[in-house]
Amino acid sequence: MSQELSVDISKQAVDSGFLEFFELEIGTGSDNILYFHAGKNENLQDIQYRDQNGAVKTYVALPLMMSGIEYKYDGPSPRPSLTIANVESIIKTSSKFKTEMADGTWDSLIQGENITAAGFKFENLIGQRFIRRKTLEKYTGSATPVEFPKETFIVDRITDKTFLSVTLELAS
Repeated sequence: MSQELSVDISKQAVDSGFLEFFELEIGTGSDNILYFHAGKNENLQDIQYRDQNGAVKTYVALPLMMSGIEYKYDGPSPRPSLTIANVESIIKTSSKFKTEMADGTWDSLIQGENITAAGFKFENLIGQRFIRRKTLEKYTGSATPVEFPKETFIVDRITDKTFLSVTLELAS
């Protein structure tokens, strides 16, 4: 954790909102990562935030909820649940993710197969890497990322799928 964050969270009142960013790596490739956030900011705007290399990434607003993250010094690792709006239908319609896949700039392979918007299925997510990044809103414009330690998970299984949402179980 950065020194700036340490100072901010030690105050009696934090003067900035808390933000979570998520990255989902699908398969392998040169451009195979979907960037999104929970859409809790005003007007569900996309947010720009820097990665560790200083490149600015656009995080798309996507309704989601993450639960079950609890760290203990003993016992099993946490197996959080991630409930997302049914992205399968979102990706196959008019989302920014589909646009990236359709114009050929989204390069992803799973077991040697190209992943496209038309061929995308939620089952493609099993075994893929999911990253959670946390920061304070006031640091989204900083030249280098100021954030809490990243949390990395693997999508383990699909626990529930309806026409509205999909719940994934993650493993540490």
